[in-house]
Amino acid sequence: MNTDISLLTSEYQTLLSELKSRSHDDITDALVADHDWTEAGASELAMVVKNYGAFFLRNAAALAIATGQEDGDLSF
Repeated sequence: MNTDISLLTSEYQTLLSELKSRSHDDITDALVADHDWTEAGASELAMVVKNYGAFFLRNAAALAIATGQEDGDLSF
């Protein structure tokens, strides 16, 4: 399991810098077009980020890594 998120963070920072706005729809569209996300997965990811933020998600990621839960039950 790859646990280094620095490259992914850099890719998403680049993606965001190229958007006209950081709206849910623009982020979702870019994830689908440029990062091979499904529409449902991209929409869920954008919503989770908005609702929970980096502090919560950093802890969630650490717990997922520690428990070996690479892919969730929702199959995104």
